[in-house]
Amino acid sequence: KALAAAMGGMVLDNDSDTNVNSGKGAGKEGGSGDKTDITVSSLEKKIKDKMDYKLIDMTVFGDRRGKLISLEGNKNVPFDIKRVYYIFDTIPDEERGKHAHKDLEQIIVAIDGACEFVLDDGQFRETIWLNRPDVGLYIGKNMWREMRHFSYGCKLMILASDYYKPEEYIRNYDEFLKGVG
Repeated sequence: KALAAAMGGMVLDNDSDTNVNSGKGAGKEGGSGDKTDITVSSLEKKIKDKMDYKLIDMTVFGDRRGKLISLEGNKNVPFDIKRVYYIFDTIPDEERGKHAHKDLEQIIVAIDGACEFVLDDGQFRETIWLNRPDVGLYIGKNMWREMRHFSYGCKLMILASDYYKPEEYIRNYDEFLKGVG
């Protein structure tokens, strides 16, 4: 964990021409037309490739009237979409998440605003700043997630691979570690 913390996280910055990305899913042209630069050592890449997450650059269609992104299960979303929900009216100093899912896969999109995700596979932790509506954060099975540092008015849309099942959640971090260890 200390090595992962020392390596830093991923930053998506709308105010610059360059996105610095050390997570999976990098290297594609983003919806805003910005190129993603990758600066990752081979050790960092091996570690991060083991974590079950990636950033997905979504195709943006638009003109002077506005922009549109279409999300389709088993096409540009890597699973069949069974549930969609959203989080809004977030408070910057409050944390959310703090759980894992046994078998659920998700894609999270910051429709408006920004927040920080901390992802943990039981061995490594990765911090990701999500702040663009044309980038989705895919989180696979058995990944602990925490959400924090919400901007005022942050709105997150979540696509899930299954219906809500309370028994599917792992809400205790020690139990999570036992399950992935």
